[in-house]
Amino acid sequence: MGSPQLLAFFEYQGASTAEHLSWRVFRDGELAYESPPVPWLGGESGTWWVGLPFEDGLQAGRWTFEILFDDVERASGRISIWR
Repeated sequence: MGSPQLLAFFEYQGASTAEHLSWRVFRDGELAYESPPVPWLGGESGTWWVGLPFEDGLQAGRWTFEILFDDVERASGRISIWR
C-alpha cells in the first residue's frame, strides 16, 4: 500500500485580493480530482499547501497540481511517482 496522501506546497505573494482557492490534480494527464472553491484565508503572501487523500494508497504516475485563485490558474507543479 502506498502513501495515504499527496501534498503540494507552494509559496505565493500578491494574494490579498483573492477570495477563493481551488486546485486540480491530474494523473498521467487525466483529471483525478477537482476541489470545490474554498475561502482564501492565507493573506497577502506566505506558504500554503493543498492535497489529495487516497483510500487505497498513492498510485504510480505523473501527478500534476494546478493552483487556482478565483478560478484563474496561478501555478502548477509536477512530480513522478514510480514503483
